[in-house]
Amino acid sequence: MKKAIILILTILGITISASAQVDYQKALQAYQQSGGDIVAAQAALGTTEIEATETDMERVRDAAPIIIQAAPEEHADGNIFGRDIFSSGLSFEPNLNIATPDNYMLGPGDEVLIDVWGDAEVNYTRIVSPEGTINIPRVGPITLSGYTVKEANARLKRSLARIYAGINSGSTQVKLTLGNIRSIQVNILGEVANPGTYTLSSLSSLFHALYAAGGVSKIGSLRQVKVYRSGELVVEGDIYNFLLNNDQTMNISLRDDDMIIVEPLQGTVEIIGEVRRPMRYEVIGGESIADIIKMAGGFNALANPERVYIDRLREGQEHKVFTVHAKDFATFEVLGGDDILISGSLDDHYENRVTIEGAVYRDGDYALNENISTAKELIEAAGGLRNDAFLNRAIIYREKPDWTSEMVSVDLGALMDGSAEDIVLQRNDRLVITAIDSMRQEQTVAIYGAIGEPGEYPYAENMTIEDLLIEAGGLLEEASTVNISVSRRIKDSKSTELNRNLLETFSVEIDPDLKMAGGSNFKLQPFDQVFVRRSPVYITQSRVTVNGEVVFAGDYSLSYRGMRLVDAINEAGGITPEAYIKGAYLMRKYTPEEQVKNQAIERVMAQQRLHNIGQLDEEDKKSTDTLTLDMLAEAFADTYTVGINLEKALADPSSDYNIVLRDGDVITIPLLNSTVQILGAVNYPNSVSYQKGMSVRKYIKMAGGYAQNAHKSKPIVVYMNGMVNTGNSARIEPGCQVIVPYKVAARPINLAELASVFQSTTYSVAMIMSIINMLK
Repeated sequence: MKKAIILILTILGITISASAQVDYQKALQAYQQSGGDIVAAQAALGTTEIEATETDMERVRDAAPIIIQAAPEEHADGNIFGRDIFSSGLSFEPNLNIATPDNYMLGPGDEVLIDVWGDAEVNYTRIVSPEGTINIPRVGPITLSGYTVKEANARLKRSLARIYAGINSGSTQVKLTLGNIRSIQVNILGEVANPGTYTLSSLSSLFHALYAAGGVSKIGSLRQVKVYRSGELVVEGDIYNFLLNNDQTMNISLRDDDMIIVEPLQGTVEIIGEVRRPMRYEVIGGESIADIIKMAGGFNALANPERVYIDRLREGQEHKVFTVHAKDFATFEVLGGDDILISGSLDDHYENRVTIEGAVYRDGDYALNENISTAKELIEAAGGLRNDAFLNRAIIYREKPDWTSEMVSVDLGALMDGSAEDIVLQRNDRLVITAIDSMRQEQTVAIYGAIGEPGEYPYAENMTIEDLLIEAGGLLEEASTVNISVSRRIKDSKSTELNRNLLETFSVEIDPDLKMAGGSNFKLQPFDQVFVRRSPVYITQSRVTVNGEVVFAGDYSLSYRGMRLVDAINEAGGITPEAYIKGAYLMRKYTPEEQVKNQAIERVMAQQRLHNIGQLDEEDKKSTDTLTLDMLAEAFADTYTVGINLEKALADPSSDYNIVLRDGDVITIPLLNSTVQILGAVNYPNSVSYQKGMSVRKYIKMAGGYAQNAHKSKPIVVYMNGMVNTGNSARIEPGCQVIVPYKVAARPINLAELASVFQSTTYSVAMIMSIINMLK
């Protein structure tokens, strides 16, 4: 990034010593935010004393987009072209299933197959000895080592002709082929990943040996690979010739004891911008810009092929920038460390383009020529003005020589009728003709309430309520047709005083077939809001359930408002003789609002309980955790118990005990439950038989007595009907539960806990305030 900004600054004529005083990130940001305005960028950099010529400006405009695009990427060594050739799956391993190549050099260890056919038929299989020979009966040793397969065939024919006369006459044929090939050892040294001695197939080539050694190292050269044989240099190869030109001349077959040396990397250049393969390339000296561009695959379609920029940094020196023109590409020598920038063409600048946009029939780009040279001619070429064109004003956006913009206002009506002089266009002019509708706020109407699809809809002139009702999916079953309300904005652009009325309202009536009652023709206006209300007599069916000891248990409709508990019992045929009236209870569903409020309160209470856990003994913590989980489970239930006294309600239906029922209520009249359940802080929680007149303490004693951490003075008695009583004097009835709460064990408080008292007090106050707010 820093290097890229230095290049921008250098092109601007700012020296490295001056740019050292500049915040590089700020410089790049200033250039981008200025939209390429060199003067504005210099002002942001505090370098206005350095005058940038028009040539400088042009160079920066060409170079900067490419630099900015490429600057964030820092190339690693692995991004050098060709570096991945030996790690991309190309092993260059020899194919052992192909025919024996005639130029294969035989050596000790090779297996040769000799076939003789014609007047005589015989086969020999021999292995070349360490002395380089094979032995044929009646012929003796024949030297083959050091000869190619083709040469070995010729020697073999001459030797076997001594015992097979038909060879010379052609009636007997001899053929030598390669059987199992030998292994060779080669030494790979220098800048490879894993230098050492490798045992390879005798068919192996130089590239396969380099692959076996893991390829070149990070500082190894792909362009200076040498092979020594018997102390003499036989190959000095450049792998780039293979990669770029498919030249495999250097990929020679190896021999035993060959030595491969990979030289260190001399240098690289990086080419960025508009080429087909922008990356880093190895150089060995003498390469020109043309060579590097060729390595990079040539220019792409967006490139400016007329010139390139070179950023050169020599050790201990400042950066130096070169602008090289196309005629010098072949002669300008690049050096290691150079950055080559290929800028793009001026994509947004045309020498003869004008543009028209807006309320014409064929907007777009047009050629500025002898047929289109004025604003009126451009409009006519675009098919003329549409009917919705705003004739009072059009705008020509024009680019000035310093790349800033100016606006030229046009009286479009006068221009078209000839009463105003036509305007001569310049290149890159953009004529914008506004449509009348585009200057208006988007106009909508809205409908809410008992309608199929409430919401906003586009407004159209002469739109009626009937039209909107149909578009919104029609009325729902519950809709009232006699009181449809319309609210309308008060529009007075010339008003100078506040109006007490916020809007106008209208009430209309429609027939069931969605026609206005009485033949009214009420037209909507933009931004009207229509409200369709619910009929006051419409209500969906509600029901309650009566279970247990009644004559006809089941579901019953709430047939009128204010239906009460005794009414439901009577509809169910009354209670049976076996009913335990005192144990009757009612379960009620939470409304959504009650559910949210109850859950919020229980969360706060649970948080308070958890907040105090740190002050409890371990045994108390366990019981407190259980209670907290029970509280949360109850808070997230769908129903809750309503404490009722059915006995008193039946005795006096006009009393408050005869509560009003609600949709979803479930009334249960149980049989007599002659047990009492003892729970909580007792030694053995269980259920025992009900004994009339027995006290709370005696029931607790029947459950093993109080546990060690019991709150003895605060037992809780929960009756079957949902009512609750507390204290040791509470009356016990059949089916009730006796719950002994736990208490917090007192223990000494340390200094840290004392300091937290104030925080706890504040926390409790906040909790209480939260609950109060929820109940509002």
